[in-house]
Amino acid sequence: MLLTAFLIILPLTACSAAGRPNSPKPLLYMTVSDMFPGNPQAQALAKAAEKGDIATMDKLVAAGANPNATGEYGVTVPAWVVLHPNKEGFRRLLELGADPNKIWRQQNPSFDNSLMHFVTGEAPNIGIEYVSMTLEIGRGDPNLPRGDLSLPPMKEALCPVCIPTFATLLNAGGDMYYIDWFGRTYAMSATIQENYKLVLFLLDNGVDYSKKDNRGSDLARYIQTKFKTSSEYKQPHSKKYMWFWRCIDFLERRGATFSIPQDAIRPAVLDTTPPDIFTEAQIQQPDTLAKP
Repeated sequence: MLLTAFLIILPLTACSAAGRPNSPKPLLYMTVSDMFPGNPQAQALAKAAEKGDIATMDKLVAAGANPNATGEYGVTVPAWVVLHPNKEGFRRLLELGADPNKIWRQQNPSFDNSLMHFVTGEAPNIGIEYVSMTLEIGRGDPNLPRGDLSLPPMKEALCPVCIPTFATLLNAGGDMYYIDWFGRTYAMSATIQENYKLVLFLLDNGVDYSKKDNRGSDLARYIQTKFKTSSEYKQPHSKKYMWFWRCIDFLERRGATFSIPQDAIRPAVLDTTPPDIFTEAQIQQPDTLAKP
């Protein structure tokens, strides 16, 4: 997913002034010595964390190993455990002082990253527990700005299978009313990714449906495009189908109009089940959600 794309594409963008790549191999294919060249302590700590060897980890840090040691692409030691998952080893790195808010600086600021963003993007593959540990133990910032576009972690948690991650970040103080560099709300960005359940949740909680992006498109315009680029609107057995039409209904009741294709299969009766994203994350919904 996002991690794999980052791991493979990043080296292709870091070039010397002469236009030749000056970066090492992609993170995905590195050995621990490739990732932390010339730093045997960091290598040993990463290996111990990968195995969940807590005793060795403690001895290494006591002897001077740094859980925030910087390797290639600016990544820190916990990145190795994201690539080679071990929950106990990851937890102990955070307890030993690994900083999830440290920005991994790149030659091109657009590719800056952080452990907070890294575990968020990879949560569908390695588990939501890593995000929870990063927030709770490492005091990760769910609104941490990254790169020259100041993108927060929640921006990487908008796909349909990312709902538990988004809910976990929101529960930790994430700002659901964030507007990105292009003037898009999370509802707009979630529409692009066809996460209509999250879109409805955001609408129900006050995200501005009338907001226009930098090209003058509002949320209704974003949803209208889905009649051309997807087929959920005519597939009643699709998990996205009812959430899509409920978003349509929400906006129509507030004055929006849509050009509905003739082959559309609109439900005669809309489901009224609340878009409870917190149940998917197996966390309790906050008593109140902050309004802008």
